[in-house]
Amino acid sequence: MLNGNRIFALARNTGQALAFANFEPKRRSFGPFFDYANSINFDGLKRLEELVLKMGPPKWPSEWPPIDSKLAKDGQKIFERQCSKGCHEKKEVRALRDLFVTTWVTPVQNVGTDTRQFDELGWRVKTGALKGAGIPLIARHLEEEDYAAHMMFSAVAGAILDNKLYLGSDVGSGDGFGSSLPPNAQKAPSTSLSLSPAPVKASIAPPSSAQPPNQPESLTIEPGTLLERTLNRGEYEARVLEGIWAAAPYLHNGSVPTLAELLVPPAKRTSQFKVGARYDTKNVALDVTQEGPTRPVTDCNDLNSGNSRCGHDYGTRLSDDEKKALLEYLKTL
Repeated sequence: MLNGNRIFALARNTGQALAFANFEPKRRSFGPFFDYANSINFDGLKRLEELVLKMGPPKWPSEWPPIDSKLAKDGQKIFERQCSKGCHEKKEVRALRDLFVTTWVTPVQNVGTDTRQFDELGWRVKTGALKGAGIPLIARHLEEEDYAAHMMFSAVAGAILDNKLYLGSDVGSGDGFGSSLPPNAQKAPSTSLSLSPAPVKASIAPPSSAQPPNQPESLTIEPGTLLERTLNRGEYEARVLEGIWAAAPYLHNGSVPTLAELLVPPAKRTSQFKVGARYDTKNVALDVTQEGPTRPVTDCNDLNSGNSRCGHDYGTRLSDDEKKALLEYLKTL
């Protein structure tokens, strides 16, 4: 799957912004298309993306214990042998929004980690005002009750296309990600609020059951479109590892506190840890003894808890010296 492509970064950020913005989708008065009216500040999102791209991944702080370059080189050899090929390997391609710039593609596979995230994509929800929404060749039409993944995709893709094609209606500023500030960075004067009834919005609340019955083992996203793709239960995209030392906690559900702990067999990993700002430079990531909220996790007997520390046992059979070298290399990324 593409990893690092800016069209997907925009989609992710748009999805987050929709949680705070005014979103009033409605069928247009003519034609089969929807108006995905929203108050997202796309100019602001673009500026944020450009800033992050300019900043690049974080570097190991100079005031911390220095990286042992010789040990890191040994660790790089171990990484290339154990972790790179077919796992966190980056293949450069050209796609979508970045036709003139290379992006990365990384594999999607099942490494035995928690399955709950996939199950949540399989929730069926009432689509409300989005019933019938769809984009030819991109997003299929939504039914009255549909998979949450389809509804989320349709809302995000529609909001982006409305912005790019200047089709969306103005619904005023939203919270957090609403209309942009004026050039002098002063907040714009508030406008009077309409007293008209609030528009009917789509319902995205999950079902009352924590584990809905008859969960699918696979789910085809946007069938019959150019973006058709099948997701399988338990499969996740391998992330690229730039700045991995600063990305704790680890695994897709944040169930492992340090990179050193990730090299421990899953059954022996810690069952809880503290979350906070203190950093452990030896074990690389969270200081598990710091003051802060406790993060409980479950073992491999509860793989669908959303908090299971199970899976990704790569590197767990390395010697202590090999693990130390590998950790030193990961600090350099």
